[in-house]
Amino acid sequence: MLEEPAGIARTDSGRPIADELLLRIPFVVDLLLALVAQLPPGSPLRRRFILWGLKRGLDAAVRKDYDFQRLGYEPDVEIFLSGPAGVGFEASYRGHQGLRESTIDFFENFAETRVTVKRVLDARDRWVAEMETLGQGKESAVPFATNWGTVFYVSARGKIRRQDILWAEDGWSQALEAAGLSE
Repeated sequence: MLEEPAGIARTDSGRPIADELLLRIPFVVDLLLALVAQLPPGSPLRRRFILWGLKRGLDAAVRKDYDFQRLGYEPDVEIFLSGPAGVGFEASYRGHQGLRESTIDFFENFAETRVTVKRVLDARDRWVAEMETLGQGKESAVPFATNWGTVFYVSARGKIRRQDILWAEDGWSQALEAAGLSE
């Protein structure tokens, strides 16, 4: 799981209390996302919020908390994968149900998984992130470590409307290229 400070209080569901509160009042999440979307790229508050949001979403994915995970995604989100052929993934997923299925497909194949955000480039309506996944194959128990890139296309409401996941050795470079950006 993602690293958290020791002593984070959790609910019976395994969610941190802050996540539980946000899940119960989703209009606050919508309001925060819309406000952050209006901040200029590079703003320290925007940068901190994007990193915090990505880490919260990844933590939710690791604990298979699909209800919390979907708060940051548009209902008609499209998710496209490039590179994980033969590992049990579809080429694309659609909507909140597709987000759930893509997360299930990922964790069906891997055990003891830890996902971290290494860096993020904020281009207002696109965020390019380099991620690192550490874990082991569920069946084989073979350990693995991989870096990959992803492009989050963000709606005017501040929610993810599309996500391109690029599983490749040079995933960061491919993600930058897919987003039409450079370092």
